[in-house]
Amino acid sequence: MIYFKEDSGVWEFFPIKVSYVAYGKQEEKYTKDTQWWINFVDKWWHHNSLTFENVNPTDNQVARLQEINDANIPPICAVTAGTYVEFGYIDDITNTYFSDFSDWQEGLEHVRVIKRKEVDRIRDEYIYSNVLYQFNGTQAYIQLRDDVDMRNIQVNGVKALAYIATGASDAVMYFRTEDDVVREMTATEMFTMVSYIGQIGQSIYETSWMHKDRIDGKIPYPSDGQYMDTVQKVRNYNVLQSWPGTQ
Repeated sequence: MIYFKEDSGVWEFFPIKVSYVAYGKQEEKYTKDTQWWINFVDKWWHHNSLTFENVNPTDNQVARLQEINDANIPPICAVTAGTYVEFGYIDDITNTYFSDFSDWQEGLEHVRVIKRKEVDRIRDEYIYSNVLYQFNGTQAYIQLRDDVDMRNIQVNGVKALAYIATGASDAVMYFRTEDDVVREMTATEMFTMVSYIGQIGQSIYETSWMHKDRIDGKIPYPSDGQYMDTVQKVRNYNVLQSWPGTQ
């Protein structure tokens, strides 16, 4: 968002924000030279959807830019200075040039958003993971690769419940496991299996809610009773802990 202007020895805002897609991923940069980016995107087939917009810094960003200029932050600190001006937090607390700087509330909110996205990613990895289940003395994996597998589980659960509701709890049903073996079971057994999958899914979601509440500072961390109310506490928080099956 900012660059060091050598002739005047001060940091300034880039005038233009660049947005484009590279390998299917949205990217954002800042520039003074739109033609360079036009040439760059035209050159590479996997870059597209180039757009430009004027940079309109917020009042807080303007204040932080003044802060780093008043502190004579050198150009070797471009990454940390840029992060601080744009988002309001110090990404390298070991950088002595920023020892007297403090994180802003918007910086805390920014890292909380990033951390919550980490939780969502891990949650989905667990949700879409195959589950080992006991089928009449034989263990096999229930496939949960995607939404299609999830709907198949739900449909079988509805069918099983319908059989049970009409008194046909011993009705024969079939389910194919990951090893391509068709398992024969009663409606009651099918409903038990589906309920087990549901319980695992619910536990995964409850764990994600707990992590997000800790990240948002709503509940304390159990080991020390401290709330995550600083950027560093949130950034250092281990979102890989406490998921079902990992304790």
